[in-house]
Amino acid sequence: MYVIIITASFLRDVFDFKPYEITNECERVVLPVWLCQGQQQAELFVQDFIITQLIGKDVLELCAINNPMGLLVDVLQQLAEPEPEPR
Repeated sequence: MYVIIITASFLRDVFDFKPYEITNECERVVLPVWLCQGQQQAELFVQDFIITQLIGKDVLELCAINNPMGLLVDVLQQLAEPEPEPR
């Protein structure tokens, strides 16, 4: 479930979704697998059926990233890495 929460939180912050949309849909699809078969099977479900749908697709075509440089700076700060160098 932590993977779903983190993913939903990340997508909500990065993309222009309403906060409840991502969380509700993730829960609606993955939660029954989690409850019936456990965390490992739920993670495999996400890997096999959700992530595979994104292979070969340009994420920017699916939704726009708001302030990509700011997002990168925030992520690098959380990882205690130096700021990116614009090129």
